[in-house]
Amino acid sequence: VDAAVATAAALGVTEPYSSGIGGGGYFVYYNAEHRKVYTVDGRERAPLSAGKDLFLEHGQPIPFAEAVTSGLSVGTPGTPATWDTVLDAWGTRSLRQVLKPAERIARDGFTVDSTFQKQTADNAARFKDFPATAKLFLPGGRPPAVGSTLKNPDLARTYELLGEKGVDALYDGELGRDIVRTVRKPPADPASSRVVRPGDLTRDDLGDYATKRQAPTRTAYRGLGVYGMAPSASGGTSVAEALNILENNDLSRLDEQQYLHRYI
Repeated sequence: VDAAVATAAALGVTEPYSSGIGGGGYFVYYNAEHRKVYTVDGRERAPLSAGKDLFLEHGQPIPFAEAVTSGLSVGTPGTPATWDTVLDAWGTRSLRQVLKPAERIARDGFTVDSTFQKQTADNAARFKDFPATAKLFLPGGRPPAVGSTLKNPDLARTYELLGEKGVDALYDGELGRDIVRTVRKPPADPASSRVVRPGDLTRDDLGDYATKRQAPTRTAYRGLGVYGMAPSASGGTSVAEALNILENNDLSRLDEQQYLHRYI
């Protein structure tokens, strides 16, 4: 568990397009001594004010690209609460200890690879409309070159603050105030023509957030027990359904094309 949280935090530095403390996710934990699986639902949650018309304007759906580049699409982060929950339940080290490697990577920098460079390039048009984002991800006005070193001192300080003050720094402190202020007044370049709509996230949304401990999904597959994440995740039920279908086939008798057809 210590290693999982430390790795997730490090990926928040080096793979920010798929990881990060501003998002959420799930944690599946197997206790080998007691042969029992536990799960934590730490998905981000929409603001308490959100309703069915959240992404409608004048009765019409807001285009996806506009909706996602706005305060409307920001939910209460669940990742920090998940880290805190699992370390408290099953970890051996403090949040401060496990965040130190990621803090160091953010401060000293990491080597940009082709995936990071491409993902940044894919978002460059958006990033240019947000000065603080452009300063970090578009040094010199363009995506960082493969092989160059990218540093993220603000994220290093954020990890340091979480380590010193705990996750309350986000859910009831200065990090949370920054998030709410940014969502409610997105810091877009005034000279940009992009329409960046504000969201309705509040400090009450942050303070009200809690992870959920729940039972995992479980199915049997050829004598094995297969456990996964229950809803709000779709993975556990989808994998179980696929395995139940595959179990009715003698896969060893199928060629690759037939196998892939069954699997898909």
